[in-house]
Amino acid sequence: MISWTRRRWTPCSPRASGSRPERQETGKRPWLRPGACPRVGYVDVNAPPRNLWLGSVFLLLWSLGQVGAQAHMNRLSVPNDPTVRDKLHRAQSALEREDRDRAITIWQAVLDQGAAKVVAIHRAPRSDSEVERVVVAGDRFQGVRAHVMDLIQALPDDGIDRYRQLMEPRAKRLLTTALRDSEEAGLRECARRFALTPSGRRAQVVLMDMLLEAGRFDEARVSVQALRNVDDDAKLAAREAWALWGTDRVAELRAFASASRAGFPGEKIVVRGERVNVSRFIEELSAGKKTRAPSALGALDLRKRAAWERSFSRNENSSDRWYYDDEESDLRFPVVPAVEGEIVYACDGLSLRARRLPTGTEIWPAVRSTQSDFEGRQNYSLKYHVVVDGGLVFAYLDGDPLIAHYWSRRWRAIPSHKLIAVNKETGRVQWSHAAPAGRDDEETAFLRKLSVNQPPVIVGDTVYAAGTILKGIFHHWLCAFERETGRLRWKTYIGAGQTALSRGGNPSIACVPGHVTEHRGVLYYGTNMGVFCAVDAVTGSNVWQSAYSQDLIPEISGGWGRRRSASQPEPTWQVSRPRVSGDKVFFAPNDSRRLYAAELGTGELRSIPLSTRRSGSHNNCFVGVHQGLLIFSGAGGLMALDLEDFRVRWASRLVGSLRGQAAVMGTELVFTTTGPRPEIHRCDILTGDSVERSPLRSSTRAGNVVLGPGAVVIGASDCISAYLR
Repeated sequence: MISWTRRRWTPCSPRASGSRPERQETGKRPWLRPGACPRVGYVDVNAPPRNLWLGSVFLLLWSLGQVGAQAHMNRLSVPNDPTVRDKLHRAQSALEREDRDRAITIWQAVLDQGAAKVVAIHRAPRSDSEVERVVVAGDRFQGVRAHVMDLIQALPDDGIDRYRQLMEPRAKRLLTTALRDSEEAGLRECARRFALTPSGRRAQVVLMDMLLEAGRFDEARVSVQALRNVDDDAKLAAREAWALWGTDRVAELRAFASASRAGFPGEKIVVRGERVNVSRFIEELSAGKKTRAPSALGALDLRKRAAWERSFSRNENSSDRWYYDDEESDLRFPVVPAVEGEIVYACDGLSLRARRLPTGTEIWPAVRSTQSDFEGRQNYSLKYHVVVDGGLVFAYLDGDPLIAHYWSRRWRAIPSHKLIAVNKETGRVQWSHAAPAGRDDEETAFLRKLSVNQPPVIVGDTVYAAGTILKGIFHHWLCAFERETGRLRWKTYIGAGQTALSRGGNPSIACVPGHVTEHRGVLYYGTNMGVFCAVDAVTGSNVWQSAYSQDLIPEISGGWGRRRSASQPEPTWQVSRPRVSGDKVFFAPNDSRRLYAAELGTGELRSIPLSTRRSGSHNNCFVGVHQGLLIFSGAGGLMALDLEDFRVRWASRLVGSLRGQAAVMGTELVFTTTGPRPEIHRCDILTGDSVERSPLRSSTRAGNVVLGPGAVVIGASDCISAYLR
């Protein structure tokens, strides 16, 4: 480093090559004296400007190379709004001054405007380098709606009655308008803002009755279960039983009938003008349903070659091809097909196709992306799923690039992904967010920016999916869409975080959030950016959020084109759906090597040590919860933990390496392996014992397994294959 002084520089005096400045007295720097020739390494800064420019370029390139190899912590944020915190503080101050009406007014203002926000209820210890406003592992947040409702219900004396006296007129006006217009959105708004008033509760009941009468039983089930989480009423129980009956949830209905005998003794409701016992009504509903016999899997003898094999659209020409240049290329299976009846549906990001299961012929022309020749930067976490529900097929196709530089080729950009719904009989596009048509300009603009790259959850006429919007970092939203139009019912902001970064500090790959699952009217969702959350499925209000421990995020350097840089870490968990069992929800985040269990009511997290992905265990896929077991798969084989004490029930080592997504049918697990030769396996879930092994006699090595009637479909790294049994 050069230390400049106020003294004027003079040209270097001529001297022999290789001579050095004469050493001065102790404490003096000879190269700072007048006439000395300052040097930095071998770069002469008194040389002509060209040499100084070359030295600067060298130092710049060296520093960039050093930055590219670094890793950093995620810049994580959640909607813990300081404005909301200020209002809550003012309400508390009003209570201390014994101004209860003022506190109630402030609380209601929070319910009206900030129901999607959260407040901190537990702060994990911070290090000296972490400021208070940073979210760290161990932090827990409660939805501000639930928090304020708890505060109102905790008011002393007749506090809740005073709240209802003040707010019931407003709630009644809103309910009257919604009933006059038969508007579901108005009923949801009334329930969200005024749930503790008589009109707010009536709005919830009217909404579920409208859904039941319209035959939308699954949505009615979500609505009534969300209310029964806080209100265990006999009339609500009868509505829940009716909704379970309408959705053919026979096992749940029978378990519910058994519990209702002790839960509602002597309680009666009016059915068709007659007063009947609630327990008897529920038992009669369950008695009228027959339990379906589980499908028999049968033998998997696949000694013949595949009945048909079709390459993906990306492989149709050499310039647009899936390509992985690393030692784990056989781990990457981007397509997860779906089988419905005799039809196989598959999406590779560029096109959605439907083929007949026996022959592989297409039943309608492929539905193609607007970016027919665009691939984008490779993302090892991204998989393309297809969901078939009723008469519609849901998928997500590549959209316009989120980040593209004028100096780079298009395949180095980050693609967006757009949700699409297609008629499964004709292939006609029902709606697409690539060309959205919202109710207003604001909604249309939001849908244009939203990127969805996960399979949605369909509940009746509502489609739930999580998406991201890139604004420097990725902002996460959980959305409910209308099934027939794709328009928004509600959207809730979850938080913001980062993915792996490039040298310039921009995201180098797209964010792939975790999948959404629904349980008793609550949506559980892992962001894969350090936060797991629960959201009310009816109103879209945050219930709770919990921060977990993340791996360091790499800054990906080098790797021109499609090649992966050595600084990118090995993959952690594959993106999967959370699983609910008992009073816990289990999830395996893609940005952590741990698997977690969260309490359904509070969001308190617990790490499950034996499931942690390590170099020795090679766990990389959370199969799910089956028969009272937590099951994982990976390169090392299979492992099952007991749900009670999380001890190993069984572990199965394989000759080859387990690759791709496994399929579950009954008490058996079906998966493929690589090794000396690719094979397909069946194993018993309860014991881990092998039931059958059969070689895959085709060019397909392994992949995601999907079972169909009399067939096995495999989504491999570059094609889809069907084996007829």
